[in-house]
Amino acid sequence: HQLFRKLAEAAYRDYGIKSLALGIPEGRYEKTKWIEYKRVKWAEVIAYLKSAYLLVITSKIEGLPSVLLEAWACRCPVVSTPIPSLLKLNELYENVLQIADSFSFDDVYCSVLKVLEEKPRQMIEKALKVVREKFDARIVSQRYRELYEKLLNK
Repeated sequence: HQLFRKLAEAAYRDYGIKSLALGIPEGRYEKTKWIEYKRVKWAEVIAYLKSAYLLVITSKIEGLPSVLLEAWACRCPVVSTPIPSLLKLNELYENVLQIADSFSFDDVYCSVLKVLEEKPRQMIEKALKVVREKFDARIVSQRYRELYEKLLNK
């Protein structure tokens, strides 16, 4: 969370952008001018993602975060630290998110600035296509069904 707080402070200082940390109850962390902490309903998460400049994932360990898929579906670009699972995902689907070179503040902030300044339309559209064609609930359900049927018929 320290990295996120530093990124949020820098974005506010340099661009006047206020950050939002969802899922964290108000009062858990010290209030600042640059971060708002909220717990909201899922529909509100989607509304926030649709209006966000970008989503920043500052974790050191992740599997496949559902917020990443939700961001892609909302055409919200994603910046991430170099988490192995997301590096692999980015390799498989050819640059669908902006991944920092390291976990350092400077590298992650550089990636944030790149997305803010370049507004990577191609990356956003490619990510939307991937989430629709590979991760839609109906498609994933059908894949599971096919896998189960194949295993049961062996």
